[in-house]
Amino acid sequence: MRHAFLGRLVICLYIGALGVIEPPSISCGQSVAVRKPLKALVESITEYLGKRGTRESAKELASLGGESTLRELLERTGREGGDEAVERLIRLAKNVGPEAIRAAENAPNASIVIRAIDDLPANLAERAAKRLAAGSEGRALAETVEEFGANALEAEVRHPGVGGRLVATLGGDGADLASRAKRTRRSRSRDMRRILVSCQLLGETRSYH
Repeated sequence: MRHAFLGRLVICLYIGALGVIEPPSISCGQSVAVRKPLKALVESITEYLGKRGTRESAKELASLGGESTLRELLERTGREGGDEAVERLIRLAKNVGPEAIRAAENAPNASIVIRAIDDLPANLAERAAKRLAAGSEGRALAETVEEFGANALEAEVRHPGVGGRLVATLGGDGADLASRAKRTRRSRSRDMRRILVSCQLLGETRSYH
């Protein structure tokens, strides 16, 4: 327990050194309303990273870009989805960690992907965030999720490189087909081959490899 406490203390000090949390101040461009969510978001990230080693946690924190990046994300999320979206982002940061931040930053509409990740079963959420955070491919997936909803994200997470493409091509029918893929290795392989053939026949719209 003492080791865990010291680890969290080091993380908190490192956040302060990075400027993720600054002394309270008000500038013309800063909304007072964002301060409380910003603090809650940083605490959620810190709690998640407290499960890891201190050195790895410090690297993760540094990669997020500091207070201004998190504040801008919160403001954008609030504009797009209101307080509910902000609360979801804070909860995801606690459960999924920095990948939730990266996924939201990478998306054309942060609030939509936040909701989609949050609606997934807990065992899929972190994998979903990682795929959405993956540069141009993650952004393309986010566009599919924006158009077709959380089912598209679940399809891609369960069938990487295939599920999202299938939904982008077939829409809701593609999501249904992906969800019906069997669990046994043999039948699942057969289902995946059928899915790939369907995509090839109808043409690829987006790629998530």
